[in-house]
Amino acid sequence: MTERTYTVTMTAEQRFGTLYALSFAANMLTAGGNAVLQPLHDVMAQLKAAPGTDAQPPLPPATPTTPTLSDRWARNKNGVETPNPEGCETIECDIAKLEDKPSNGKPRKIVTWSMPGERGFAHAACWDEKLFPYLANRLKQRTTLHLLHNGDYTNVVGVRA
Repeated sequence: MTERTYTVTMTAEQRFGTLYALSFAANMLTAGGNAVLQPLHDVMAQLKAAPGTDAQPPLPPATPTTPTLSDRWARNKNGVETPNPEGCETIECDIAKLEDKPSNGKPRKIVTWSMPGERGFAHAACWDEKLFPYLANRLKQRTTLHLLHNGDYTNVVGVRA
């Protein structure tokens, strides 16, 4: 059998990615013995010493960072966010349930959470559709809700998400 030579053009990033993949495969195949690993080691050596490039060691993978949570506020009739409306109460809770309950054709979500230190659950209505995805993302997680009381009713006017 004749040996064929192939030329592959790749960027430095692709070369390092291939090198990582081959290194991983070599580590996984250690039980196969040297006969299985030798071709992988040969290709890895060629990738490490690629001609015409300034061989720099690859950067370590980026460590994942925790996203910074910020407050999202309900919008007024003009579509403008209104942060910290007068009389706004801030609580920290675990959202237990989020259910759709439209009222008079308007979309509405009912947010339910357990009362800290007490028996039972509390609930509030959210009328701003732009807050719905943020509330859904914080379901069954510790979060901060901004509430506004209006008589017997409580409304969610903001969420930290």
